[in-house]
Amino acid sequence: MEEQNQEEILQIVASMSELIDMAKVGVEIIKESQQEVYKLIATILDVRKARKKVVGIAEGRSALLALWPFLLRLVHMDIIAYVSGQVGFTTPAIFEGDLIIVVSGSGTTDTNVARCETLKKEKIPGVKVILITYDAASILAKEYADIVICLPEKNAVIERRKQQKTRSYLASQLVKQPEVAPLGTFFEIITAIFLDAVIARLMKITGITEEMMKNAHIRDKA
Repeated sequence: MEEQNQEEILQIVASMSELIDMAKVGVEIIKESQQEVYKLIATILDVRKARKKVVGIAEGRSALLALWPFLLRLVHMDIIAYVSGQVGFTTPAIFEGDLIIVVSGSGTTDTNVARCETLKKEKIPGVKVILITYDAASILAKEYADIVICLPEKNAVIERRKQQKTRSYLASQLVKQPEVAPLGTFFEIITAIFLDAVIARLMKITGITEEMMKNAHIRDKA
């Protein structure tokens, strides 16, 4: 029994190591989108200064793991932020100068496209749409986004590791690596890491400290 338990933890640790190696390659790919990342940071700072709002649009795990935690951290930084289109959340109308952030790996999610289509028809001046996706040729990227930030999905990372012939990739040819990040999991993970790094950068620029954010956090004082 003890040997079986040890094997289980070894397999879990191996999977974690594989994900970390993949994430490192993902970071190298993200470096290729420097201009778009700069625009994201600058736009959020403009919204904060003008006391406009950020509205997030996403579905499923992209919302739960990546976008919603990011929006909450924006609130902790005194940036007005809302979730759009989800039961149990209230979202005010979009006005001039607001920012829409859409997270959609495929860039084709029906509900996200429908919301962006409605927004486009309203023709609200000064509203920017930033899309985080892995497909720059998707309908959301081509038809609705002002700024497109391409983050890698799993197959892109695997292909890059082959091209680079990294130590982790060569090792994986000798020892069978665990299957990790099924479906869209890797995109969701790398998006969460990326958006948390954006928060770190915003903190640096604005001078907002972790202690200040902690004071803005809802706490149970009972």
